[in-house]
Amino acid sequence: MNIKIALQSSLAAGAFNRKRDELERAVSRAEKLIDDWSDATPMAARLLSEVRKYAVDSRSGLSIVLPSTHYIELARRFLKRKLGLAWEVADQRTQWITLSAVKSALAHRAQATHFVFVGINKTVLRLLLTHQNIPHGTTILIAYRQADATLKTLEGLRELDELKPYRGRIGLLMQELKRRLDEVPNPLLIGKLGEINLTFGFNDSESTGESDEQSLFKFDLENGHRVYSSGWMYRYDTEVPPYFRRVAASTIDTGDLVFEMSDELKSDLEDELHVGSSGSVSILYPERVLLKLYHDEVQSRCSRIFGMKKRSVLAREILASMIQIDPRVRDCRPGRIYYWLALGSEGDTRPHAPKDGKYFKVFCKALEIDDEQTARHWNFIRNARRLNQNLGRELAARYAEILFQPESATTYRKLSESTITRLQEMAVRCVFRVERIVLPESSKTT
Repeated sequence: MNIKIALQSSLAAGAFNRKRDELERAVSRAEKLIDDWSDATPMAARLLSEVRKYAVDSRSGLSIVLPSTHYIELARRFLKRKLGLAWEVADQRTQWITLSAVKSALAHRAQATHFVFVGINKTVLRLLLTHQNIPHGTTILIAYRQADATLKTLEGLRELDELKPYRGRIGLLMQELKRRLDEVPNPLLIGKLGEINLTFGFNDSESTGESDEQSLFKFDLENGHRVYSSGWMYRYDTEVPPYFRRVAASTIDTGDLVFEMSDELKSDLEDELHVGSSGSVSILYPERVLLKLYHDEVQSRCSRIFGMKKRSVLAREILASMIQIDPRVRDCRPGRIYYWLALGSEGDTRPHAPKDGKYFKVFCKALEIDDEQTARHWNFIRNARRLNQNLGRELAARYAEILFQPESATTYRKLSESTITRLQEMAVRCVFRVERIVLPESSKTT
């Protein structure tokens, strides 16, 4: 409103006379836009339209997928305000589904039910491309910048041989995104919009590895390792059986003995469970697929810019180029770059990329990767690294339960008592004393 008052004062003083009509129209459009957004965002308005079509004007009903119950309550309050007397009927014909329950809902859906996904993230994208029960004509409500980013992501996914069975769906989704983007009047300058990742953009807390770690207890052990946990851990008691007891992480004290699974024990347990890398089922994680696209681009640019050379020679030449671009990276060792250029074996899910954003930006500049692509690659790398950490913690917790809850392991995992006993004896060698505890940020402030 301050801007409007300033403009009106200038117009009253005779300024901008030649542009008076144009300015007044611009102010009027701006006021209408603000009023419209105060009433409903474009995504909320489209959700209202879908509910009117399938749950008010029709009896077919619809299923709306949102990230959590908090978002569902927010959407319900909005629709109740807008629909008035029609809300009660619409609510009866609407199924509200959280992302955690969407697979079950798809498996038991009524044939005529229309599905609406509000926003898109890695889970939604994976479902849209791979789930056999996704209904034809499903609606996806997606922001402009997010649609553009998703389209570019799909262009890369379509080129991967591993995703050949899904190219039909990828192509259809790309076609629809292109059509909708082309329909936007006066296309926006994408570069001027804020970055929107493939995640719901409702929470300020969406994401960095740092914020994830701030919610965890950190335990420094006598072997020099740091263990992270926010849930359960196994404490070792030398006097009272059962010697391994599952306790809340918050109850662990300095000096306690805790279990940390070793690679050797993990390997032995996987052999017994027959879930080693050769027997495991590959799951489509967009972060890892996108990471492969990044590595493919690095290899291609290295070949074009520096030629086909031994990796050690290539690492030194890239470092020299990085130092020319930014002398502050002199402390970066060639060995680091050698690792960044090393693509792991088929089962290696490590990013093989810098952990420090400063080095990563200069590395990309040396390979002539533009700033927008650099930012996108950095996002994929951080997501893949976070995914590895989260899956690693979850897997370790599952394996610990199998080890220390022998009844279920024997019954459901078909492990013999002698095998459990042998593995538990190995587990005793994976017990370490807690030397220091770092509390979560939330515990420090309460």
